[in-house]
Amino acid sequence: MEIQLKQVERLATSYDVTRAIAKVLHGQSFVAAHCPQQSRPVNFSVVLTPDTVPNSIRNGGAGTLTVPSVRLGQDFLRFLHTRRVKVTVLGRNVQFSSSPSIPRRNLIDTLTKVPYQDPDIIEAKQEIFKELDTQLPVQTLQFGVFVKHSSGRVFSPEWEEDYQEHGDARLAFEHQHKLLRLKIGDHSDTIAHSVVITFFNMKRIFIGWDYGQPFILFLLTTPPAFESECMYRDTERQKKNIRHRVSSFDEAHGRVAPYAHQVRVVLKNGADLQQFERMCQKAETLSPVRLRDRTIEVQKQDIFSSANLRKVDRWLATLDWPVAFQCDALLRNLRLNTLELLALQSQVEDVSRRGSRYASQILRHYHTVLRSLRKDETFLDAFTRAGQEYEQLIGDNNAHSDTRFFNAHYVSFTPTAIRLDGPYLHQSNRVIRKYADYQEFFIRVAFRDEDHLQYRWDREVDGATFVRERVGQILHEGFTIAGRDFQFLGYSQSQLRSHCVFAVSPFQHPEKGLVTAQTIREEVGIFDDIRRCPALYAARVSQAFSGTEDSVWLCSDEWDEMDDVKHHGRTFTDGVGTISSELAKKIWQSLKIPSAPFEPAAFQIRFGGYKGMVSVDPRLVGTMMRLRPSMRKFHVFETEAMPLEIARAFVYPGHMYLNRQVPLIQILEDLGIPKEVFLRLQQEAVANVQIARKSLLGFAGLLESHALGKAFSLSYLMRSLDSIGCGMEHHDPSRTVGTLFFRGLVDTAVLSVLRDLKHNARIPVPQGWNLVGVADEDGILGPGQIYACIWEQDMQGPKFLNGPVMISRSPTVHPGDVQMVMAIGPPPPGSMYEANPMANVVVFPCEGKRDLASCLGGGDLDGDLYLVCQFHQLLVQPAWCHAPGDYLPATKKYIDRPSTIDDVADFVVEYINSDMVGLLSTNHLILSDQSSFGTLDRDCLKLAELCSIAVDYPKSGTPVNMADTPRFLIPYKPDWKSGEVINPRWTDYYESSRAIGHLFRAIVLEESTTELSFDPTSILKDMSKPSGPRSPPVDAITSTLLPIIEDRLRDSQHVMATTIPIEDYLRYLEHGMAATIPTLFSKYCLQLKYICVTHTLSHDPSIKLKEEEVVVGTILAKCSQTRWRKDRIEEMRINTSHLVRLVSTELEGSDPLETLGRAWAAWRYTLEHPGEFGHRSFGLIALECIFRAMDDLPDRQKVRV
Repeated sequence: MEIQLKQVERLATSYDVTRAIAKVLHGQSFVAAHCPQQSRPVNFSVVLTPDTVPNSIRNGGAGTLTVPSVRLGQDFLRFLHTRRVKVTVLGRNVQFSSSPSIPRRNLIDTLTKVPYQDPDIIEAKQEIFKELDTQLPVQTLQFGVFVKHSSGRVFSPEWEEDYQEHGDARLAFEHQHKLLRLKIGDHSDTIAHSVVITFFNMKRIFIGWDYGQPFILFLLTTPPAFESECMYRDTERQKKNIRHRVSSFDEAHGRVAPYAHQVRVVLKNGADLQQFERMCQKAETLSPVRLRDRTIEVQKQDIFSSANLRKVDRWLATLDWPVAFQCDALLRNLRLNTLELLALQSQVEDVSRRGSRYASQILRHYHTVLRSLRKDETFLDAFTRAGQEYEQLIGDNNAHSDTRFFNAHYVSFTPTAIRLDGPYLHQSNRVIRKYADYQEFFIRVAFRDEDHLQYRWDREVDGATFVRERVGQILHEGFTIAGRDFQFLGYSQSQLRSHCVFAVSPFQHPEKGLVTAQTIREEVGIFDDIRRCPALYAARVSQAFSGTEDSVWLCSDEWDEMDDVKHHGRTFTDGVGTISSELAKKIWQSLKIPSAPFEPAAFQIRFGGYKGMVSVDPRLVGTMMRLRPSMRKFHVFETEAMPLEIARAFVYPGHMYLNRQVPLIQILEDLGIPKEVFLRLQQEAVANVQIARKSLLGFAGLLESHALGKAFSLSYLMRSLDSIGCGMEHHDPSRTVGTLFFRGLVDTAVLSVLRDLKHNARIPVPQGWNLVGVADEDGILGPGQIYACIWEQDMQGPKFLNGPVMISRSPTVHPGDVQMVMAIGPPPPGSMYEANPMANVVVFPCEGKRDLASCLGGGDLDGDLYLVCQFHQLLVQPAWCHAPGDYLPATKKYIDRPSTIDDVADFVVEYINSDMVGLLSTNHLILSDQSSFGTLDRDCLKLAELCSIAVDYPKSGTPVNMADTPRFLIPYKPDWKSGEVINPRWTDYYESSRAIGHLFRAIVLEESTTELSFDPTSILKDMSKPSGPRSPPVDAITSTLLPIIEDRLRDSQHVMATTIPIEDYLRYLEHGMAATIPTLFSKYCLQLKYICVTHTLSHDPSIKLKEEEVVVGTILAKCSQTRWRKDRIEEMRINTSHLVRLVSTELEGSDPLETLGRAWAAWRYTLEHPGEFGHRSFGLIALECIFRAMDDLPDRQKVRV
C-alpha cells in the first residue's frame, strides 16, 4: 500500500524520514497491537519528491511511504490517528494520508521478501564512498624485495616504471571490495593495467619522504593481483567482463614477479601523503607508519636478473632431485634470494656428499630455521645451525612403514609464482603403492590464488581466460621443477574438488621399462565404452587415485556379480554389494583396527573397476564378496587375484550435528521447527563446553564429541588422569592439573568448539547420528521404513531405533531433502539382522515407487552418509513435509572421438572455472536469509536445482551457467557471514532475524591472536647446546602417579632372592635411557616445528601454529574458505599422528614393564627441560605410553636387572 507524505521538512533526507517512521512501525506498541507474530522488522520504502530547483539538496516537501500490504498500511494510519502519534522530522510533523496510487508489484514483492535495512548503515556507507572518491597521481611504481645491508635493510626495486613524462598511474580505494587499485594507462594506451592490493594482504604500510619525493611502501604477505583492460570498447564488449586477470605486465616484470612483490610508489604531489592517511582511516584498513627521522634506502641490485636465475637453474640441474627440490623451494618460497642461494652452493654440495636423503632433510629443516632467525644470525649461520641440529639426529626423520601414506612433494601454481612444499605425508592410493620405490617421481599439484585459496572472480573480471592460459598450459605441456620434467597424470575426485591433480616424471622401471603418465593410465583399466565423455572417463580413472589402503587379495572364485534391485526405472541398490562374515573378519584383521565389541558391518571399497559399499551378509559362506553392476565403473585386465582396497571402515556411529553450511537449520525452521529449539540445543552445547574447563572427564567428553586430540590420545589421557585422582579443580592442590599448557589445551579446544558453534552453528543433536546407508538384503522393510542399530563405544549393548525418524543427507538444499520415516525397532525373528545386527549403518528398503536414498538430496548407497534423528523436538510434522526434489540427470558432455588426456586437461580447466558448488551453497544460505520465504523462495528452489547440476559436474562435464544464478536481494550480507572475515565492517552487514542469526549472536567470543610466532629467545632453544638437566619439579601428575607406578610394579614382581627397591629400578631405567631420550626428543621437536610452519592457513612466514593447536588437532585462524581450512587440518592431523606413532614406537619395550620404564624416563626428561619447544607435547606421548603399559602389565611379572 502507498501512503502520501506531506509537510516534510525540506532539508530532511529520505534517511531522516525513514528513521522517524521506523520508530513507530518498529515500536513495541505498534508491533504488539498489529503484528505480534512478525519475526523481523517490517520493511518499507520512503521516496521524497525532488525540489523543483535544479541541483538543489532540498526535497520538495512531499513524498510516499510504501508498506508490504494494504492491511499493514491501514493499521499504521489508524494507529497514528487513534493514538495521536506524531512523526517528527527535524522539528516538523509529517502528515500521512492514503494514496490512490497502486505501488508497483515488484516493489511490493521486494518489501515482502527483503529485510529492513538500517538507514544509519546505508547513510554511513554512502558517506565513506563519497570521501574515498579520490585518485592519487603516481609518479613511479616499483616492485622489489628487502635485502640486508651494512647500513640496514635496503629496498631493491627489481622492476620499475616512471609515469612523470609518459603515461598515467593513479591510486584509488575500492571500499566495497576492500582493496586498493593502482590503475596504469591513459588515452594514448590501448591496454590499461591494474595492481590490485587487498586490505587483508597488507602487512604494513610505510610512508615518508625520500630525497624530497613522497613515497608509500606496501609490505605485502602475498603478491598483488594484476589485471588488464581495453581502454576502448565497443557497446557489445561493454556488456561483457571488462577486466582480465594476468600474471604480469610484460616479459621483464614476468621474470621478477614470482620473487619480488613488495610494492613502492612515489606520489606526484606531497600533499597526497596526508590525504592517503585520511583515506586509510576512513576505509578502515591499516594505519600507515610515517618514517619521520629515517627512511628506507632504495638501491637496485638486479637480484633476479636473467643471468642470476640461469646460474641457479644450472646449479640445481647438477644436484640429486630431492636436494634440488629443497634448494628450489628456498628460492620460490622467498626464503632466500638468488645471491643468497648461490652463496650456499659449497655448503649444500658438502652435505650432499653424505647422500641426497641426508642433505634434503637438512635443507628441509633449514626452511624452519629461516622462519625463526635469531638476533644477528645470518642465513649462512642459520644453515650451519640447521646442520648441527640435524647432525645429532642422523637417520631418516621421514622413514615410516605405514603403507596408508607416502611422502609427497607439493607444488602450487599461483597466478604469478610457483610454490614448493614438503615432502610430508599424504594418503596413499593404488598407483602409488604399485610404484612404492619410485614415490619421488610423483608430485601433488595445486592451482591456487596468491593467498592459497581457490580462484574467485568478481563478475566484472574475466578470470576464465586466465585459467585456460595459466592452468591449461601446465596441464597440456607439463612443467619443470628443480630440473625434472613432470606430466599431468590424473586426480581423485576429492583432489578435483580442491583444484589439485597428480603429476609424474617419467622413470625407468626394471621390468616395465620407461614408465610415463600415459602408461600408468593405461594400466588402470579398460575405458572404451566411456572414452567419448572426457569428464566421465577422468572420473573413472580417478578411482585409482582415491585414498585407500590394501586389505586382502581375492581370487576370481571368491567374488561374483549379482543383479541390482530395480523398480519403476529406479535402482534401489545403487552402489552397494555384500561380503561374508569371514571376509569381514579378514579385512578387520588386515587393517589392524583397534579392538571393539563387534566387527564393522560395512566397508567402503575399491576393487578393480568396482567402487561403492559392501555390507555383511551372514548367509554367505566362506570368503565371499558379491558386487552389483551399479558398482562397476570400468573393466580391468584379467588377473588371478586382485587386492580389495578399503576407503573407509564404519566401526562406530558418527554424531549428528546441525550445521549452518548444510543448511539444515534453515530448512527445519521453514518446516515448522521453532528457533527456540535450536537456541536450547546451542545453550546445552555451550554448557557442556564450559564443563570441560572444570573437569577432566568433561574435557574428555568434549574432545570425543568433536573428534579433537586424537593424535595424542588426549581423551584417553584425561580419563586416565581422572582415574588416578587428578583433576582440573581438585580440593587437594597437589592433585590439580593446572599447568599453563594444560589450560592452553583446554582453552584451544573450547575456543575451537565455540567458534564452530558460533560461526558454523555446529550444534550436537541428542539422539542423532550420522550413518552410512546400505540396502535391505533381507527384504524385511517396506516403503518409508528403515532399520538402524546403534552401538557406541561406551555402550554395553546395541540400541535399535523404533518409531518416527527424521532422515536427511548433507548437504540439504531443497525443503524435500528432509523426510520422515519409521524405524522398525529390533529385527524380526528369523531375519538375517537377528544373527548380525548390522551395527551403525542405516538400512534402506528395496521396495516402493522411488528409492529413499535418492529422495534425500539425490543420494545413493556407494558411501553416502545420512543424518538419522529421533530427537523429538526436531521431528517434522508430516503436514509440513515437502515432496523431495526430483531433477533430471545432468546431460553428459560428449565429443565425437575417444577422449585423450588433453581433453581431460581441458575439462579440469573448465571445472576450475565453473566449480560453483561452494558459491551456490553460499548464495542459497544468504538468499534464504534475505527472503521472508526462506528456503521456499523460488530463487532458493532454483539454486537447489543448480546445486544438483553442479554436484554432477565432475562426471557429466556439464557446468552451471553463472548467468542462471539468482542475485542477492540487497547488497548487504547477514551478520553471521562476518564470522570468518578479518576485521569485518559493520556497514557491510544487517542483523539476521532467522534462527542462525540468533544462534550467531548468542555466543560472544573473546578471541585473542590465534596464530602466534615462535619466540626465538624462549621457545626455540639451541639443540646443539643442550642445557644441563634441572632438578625435576614436583608436579601433580608425577606426585600422584609415582606411588601408583611403584605399587603396580611391586604387584608385578616375582619373589626374588634379592629384590631390588622399586625406586632404584626406576633410576636404573632412567639412566639406561639417558642417551636415547634426548635424541628422540630432538627428532620430535624438528618434526613438530616443521608441522607448525607448513600447515598454517597463511603464506606469511612469520606465522606458525601453536603447539596447543597441533595437539588438539585444530587451526584457530580465520579463513573465508572452509574447504581450505578442512584440508589443512586433515593434512596436519595425518602428519601429527604419524609423528606421535614414531615416538611411541621408540618408547615401546619388549614387554609392558620395559615400556613403562622407558616412558617414565621420557616423562622425567620433559620435567627436567622445561621451556624447550615441544617438551610439553612430548610429555603427553610419554604419559600415554605409561598409562597403556600399566594397563598391559600382568599381575605378576619378574623384574630382571
